[in-house]
Amino acid sequence: MAVAGAQATDEQGLQAKIDHVLERIGRILGYAHAVVFVYDPQREVLVLKASRGREIAHPGMEMDVHGRKGVTVRAFLSSKPVLVRDTRMCTEFIEGLWPALSELAIPLLVGGSCVGVLNIESPKVAGFTRSDIRLLTPFASGLALLIDNQSKTKQLREQATRDGLTGFFNRRTMDEMVPRELQRAARYHRDMSLAMLDLDDFKDVNDNLGHEEGDRLLRVFAGCIRKVARTSDLVYRYGGDEFLLLLPETTREHTEVVLKRLDDTICSEMITTLGRVTFSAGIASYVSDPSTEDLVKLADDRLYQSKRLGKGHITSH
Repeated sequence: MAVAGAQATDEQGLQAKIDHVLERIGRILGYAHAVVFVYDPQREVLVLKASRGREIAHPGMEMDVHGRKGVTVRAFLSSKPVLVRDTRMCTEFIEGLWPALSELAIPLLVGGSCVGVLNIESPKVAGFTRSDIRLLTPFASGLALLIDNQSKTKQLREQATRDGLTGFFNRRTMDEMVPRELQRAARYHRDMSLAMLDLDDFKDVNDNLGHEEGDRLLRVFAGCIRKVARTSDLVYRYGGDEFLLLLPETTREHTEVVLKRLDDTICSEMITTLGRVTFSAGIASYVSDPSTEDLVKLADDRLYQSKRLGKGHITSH
């Protein structure tokens, strides 16, 4: 188990590590059909991560643990193995990746918490017995530790690279990632735009309404940005109430459209007793500003030009 987990590098991720383990479980113990579900505590679902015996038709398939349907969910909720000798006689059985006449679901437990489920299926009736549970328990424990360690590593990485309040990348990560994106734009001769955003009169909110209200506004504003940002866009918390939005393969004109959409998206939650909170912005683009060595600084300079003009202005040239 330890060798299998170690042979898959961190860059390959959790699925590759589980694949290595399942391959050995199948080869050494002879189980042809096996899948592993990993629990996502934020969304409270079991996510299909890896399988052995047949190619996954629906990678990432999810099972709602509150739905209380299926043998896998029952094993997760009870934290106990569930053995089904004949699926035709089991009302909880849900046909999964392949037809199965018997099933064994073993919870993956760490410190009393279930982090996932190892599910073994057979095309034969009574394909499993209690001895299979005893045989697979050490492997299930190893899988559980593998998943738990990977989860903790991911949490530490998130804490090191992301801002705790908004969930966006932090300034340190920005300093590492933005130069790489600029190099990519230059290499492939594609446009890229940066937009520096700043909440107007944010200091007045903190001074008059308190930092708790200020933090609430920052979280709400972050949510508004997420509504307009594409999956390819990168968002960083640049400073206190400043955010940098990096838009790959995006012109200056389209960036202006995105910011206009953001302004239209700002909801009623951005209104305080001091009035509606707006934002100002500065835009710099790789193609439109070809002589500029530091696009981040240019976007920041243009932001301050906007601030001098009053609330809610966008400066792009």
